[in-house]
Amino acid sequence: MPEKSPGSTQQGLFNAQGSNFTHSKFIAAYRVMLVRDQDLPFEAGALSNSREAQTIIRKLIETCGQSDREQFCVVMLNNKNEIIGLNIVSTGAVSFAHVHPREVLKPAILVSATAMILAHNHPSEDVSPCRPCPGACPLCPA
Repeated sequence: MPEKSPGSTQQGLFNAQGSNFTHSKFIAAYRVMLVRDQDLPFEAGALSNSREAQTIIRKLIETCGQSDREQFCVVMLNNKNEIIGLNIVSTGAVSFAHVHPREVLKPAILVSATAMILAHNHPSEDVSPCRPCPGACPLCPA
C-alpha cells in the first residue's frame, strides 16, 4: 500500500503544510425556521376550484399586503389540496412585481407543500398581458 501523505486523511487535511484552514476559523451553521404571522378565516377545508383560490388570495392581499401594488403570492397545498400556508412573495409597483424562483419555492419547501398555486393581482385592473422584456423569461415569447 502506498504511504499516505499528511493531507490525505480528514485530520491531516487541516494540519497539512501550506493549508490556509486553521482551527480559529468557523463556518456558520444555520437553523431554518418558519414563522407563522397570523390566521386568515377561510370556510373551505380544501380548494376545489379557481374561484376559491381567488377568494383566499384576495383576502391575503387585503389583510396582509398592499392592494394598491402588484403582489405575487403563493398558496401552498398538501396532497389533499388543503391549504397549509399562504405567502406574499413579492410586492412591486402598480404594474409589476419582480419575482425570483428561489423566493417562490422557499416557503413551499419550508411547509413541505406537495402543490402550489401561484397568483398575482392587477391593481390597475388591466388584465391584458403585457409584452415581456426580451430575454426576461426564457419561456416567454419576445
